[in-house]
Amino acid sequence: MNKKRLLIIIALLILGWCVFQVAVTPWGELPGKLIYQTNRINVKDGKANIIRESGKQEKIVGSEGFYCYKWAPDGEKIAAFSDKKGDVVLLDPKCEILQRIEMPDGAMGMDISWRPKSDQVFVIEHFSNALDAASSFDHLTIYDFSTNQRIPFYANNDFTIYDIAVARNGDIFFTGGPAAPEHLGKGFFLYRMDPQTKKMTLLSQGPRQIELIDNGKKIVFVGSLRIFGQLITTCVLGVYDIKTGFTRYISFFAGDIRQMTVVEDGKYLVTAEGEGNAVVLYKRSLLGGFKRPITKPEMLAYLDFPSQDQYPDWTA
Repeated sequence: MNKKRLLIIIALLILGWCVFQVAVTPWGELPGKLIYQTNRINVKDGKANIIRESGKQEKIVGSEGFYCYKWAPDGEKIAAFSDKKGDVVLLDPKCEILQRIEMPDGAMGMDISWRPKSDQVFVIEHFSNALDAASSFDHLTIYDFSTNQRIPFYANNDFTIYDIAVARNGDIFFTGGPAAPEHLGKGFFLYRMDPQTKKMTLLSQGPRQIELIDNGKKIVFVGSLRIFGQLITTCVLGVYDIKTGFTRYISFFAGDIRQMTVVEDGKYLVTAEGEGNAVVLYKRSLLGGFKRPITKPEMLAYLDFPSQDQYPDWTA
């Protein structure tokens, strides 16, 4: 057997293994610990569930509902919005309130992202006008749990901010776009903002919800894409490479993905899809894409994970 033939055989074996990784789904349980809300849209009873690594569920009943759970980098605290009072709250792993910072009147929390190496979170505040939807606007604000202060950061009433993710170097990535009436209905855009100068750079069009993966080098996103000569708009799942600017679409017909979160820096991707918010788990393949091994329709609503190596001890 000559060297060339041997290399061909090795290449075919590697290709076969990659195809096997993409096609086969040998797992069947959600990884790690997670928190999910029983009703993402209209929480009335303040119930939430904790799933232990053993798979056992523990129901928590609080005095008010929370949404948009975001774990702190240390894996010991959770930032969230209070559905009842509209405040930004700091929770322990049992969803008990440790701290509360009031939001201004008329503001609704849209998304939260922790600032690296700090007790601060970036919050998207949405101010709506019931009489004139076109006059609604969004502000990007810092909530500092160490000083219990609300610190204005970026306010542009002519710009809409929908979703946010803060990288470890402090760069701010968010989706949104101009709020002028002539721009409405044209979809979302992905931007990067320098935290010092607040200068914005347009990166891509289409992403709606974003999460950083691969140590902040890439962004996995849910968004929309117009195909067939702009005639059809479809929900897409994709990965954007920040360094190269290359977008890889994982699924062009991803259904109706309402929420998304990642675990283990992008090893897993979890979505809530469809009218029933069915929870779907995707796992990263060797080719860099995601495959969907399980669907659990009985589990409803929004999910969020702490980092794999930073799980809090919930066994006590």
